[in-house]
Amino acid sequence: MIIVDTTDLFVKVSDELNDFSRDNIKNLLNLQRYKDKESKLSLDEYLTLIILYKFSQLKNIKAFWYSQKYFSLNCWPNMPSYHRFIVWINRLHKILEVIFNKYLVNLQSQLAYLDSTKIETSKPYWFGKVHKKAKKGYSSTGEFRGFKLHILLNTKWLICPHQITSGNIHDLTPVKEGLLHNHTGKILADSGYVGKEIYYELMAKNIHFIAKPRTSMMENNSLGLSYLPEWQEFKELYKKRINIERFFNDLKENLNLKVNKLHSENSFLSNIYSCLLASQWKNSKHFAF
Repeated sequence: MIIVDTTDLFVKVSDELNDFSRDNIKNLLNLQRYKDKESKLSLDEYLTLIILYKFSQLKNIKAFWYSQKYFSLNCWPNMPSYHRFIVWINRLHKILEVIFNKYLVNLQSQLAYLDSTKIETSKPYWFGKVHKKAKKGYSSTGEFRGFKLHILLNTKWLICPHQITSGNIHDLTPVKEGLLHNHTGKILADSGYVGKEIYYELMAKNIHFIAKPRTSMMENNSLGLSYLPEWQEFKELYKKRINIERFFNDLKENLNLKVNKLHSENSFLSNIYSCLLASQWKNSKHFAF
């Protein structure tokens, strides 16, 4: 469990919301009108709760709601019912995305790691709206149905750009569409990012793209991999790519990057962006853990 002071977190969230006008908040919440009395809790409190849930490591949001309603009465005396709590939490995805994008890091002549992780939908809930947009894809562990989260991570575990795609999208597609635009440096990637055209295209933009091919790819001369550098000189450096695998494990195990039992697109996005924002704040030392 990651222990964070609730008051410090609330103050941080309140400071972020001060940059939003009331009309901007209504547009982001997709509401014609917005009154604090109707929501029981203020918007600051809802945002604090969803981020606090990520730090709590509880796997079930209903268990988190129950613990806050009945065991933290001093913090949330006006805690709403579970149904109203979920409705408001799901409305926050656009606000969470805007706040998270403010903390994205710009990579300038530094070392970074590029990879994607699968976000799998749960089989019993395939009838939901989220499942309709989920596609069948393949990862290093086999076939799955869901989405992919593409992230460029620097050596301090801070997220630079990111992109969410369906599971059937090739790893190179976001890179070709400009995921690394305005970033420079040395980027380590796995065999899913091997491509001759993208290698030279990124080299022209001052990005040294190091994507190690599999042994079977190196043995197939028809793939034309002769442009790749000698791997012995990058062997020790490439070992550092394990950091992004540890980062993804931290998101899933410690910050609850799960979409199981989520039906709507709003709940899916609220879950993703609250997790990414919690990670960004944790790794940038905004709080004393």
